[in-house]
Amino acid sequence: LKEQQMPFILMGTSKDEDILQVDNNHKEGCCELMMKLFAKGYRKIGLVGGSQNFVVNRMRLLGYKKAFRNARYTLEESLIYSNCETMEQTEQAVKKLLKREVQCIVCMDDMICSLVMQVLGREHIKVPEQIKVASFYDSTLLMNHEPAITSLLFDDKALGTLTCQVLLAYIQGDEVKGKNLMGYEIVLRKSTEEI
Repeated sequence: LKEQQMPFILMGTSKDEDILQVDNNHKEGCCELMMKLFAKGYRKIGLVGGSQNFVVNRMRLLGYKKAFRNARYTLEESLIYSNCETMEQTEQAVKKLLKREVQCIVCMDDMICSLVMQVLGREHIKVPEQIKVASFYDSTLLMNHEPAITSLLFDDKALGTLTCQVLLAYIQGDEVKGKNLMGYEIVLRKSTEEI
């Protein structure tokens, strides 16, 4: 598309700064959610995530790490389990985090969180009584879970609307920013409550 000088926009993030981009502000959202968990007194927080081949997962990991730097807490790399792409990998990560007696498990997205909750259920670990759980991406799956899961909420419809608006403005010759980041909402739910 670039070679043919065809106007286009990427819904996501690219290292190529010549490409117009619209994305959710994953890094800052994840950092802020972690800061909320720190404010609740949780310090030993494990992370279970998917493939680091995806930019979104790398951005979420950066947000997780940034929160530790901002709070001046020691980041334990051994509590980070990336590239969990199967139920078996997720289960191993959760069991290792339980042995390390983490206070909270943060999941990179709703699907990973669903798997984590299944593992905790099989291990008879109660949320939030015995461990807290949060997700860096919300969905109806997590909203309607029992208990409902604390999550980062991104407005996908607004993201699509902004993407179209930026592309149309660019086609019309208006000046547009190369990278546009959408906001987020932190939704605190029962999964991180003190019992």
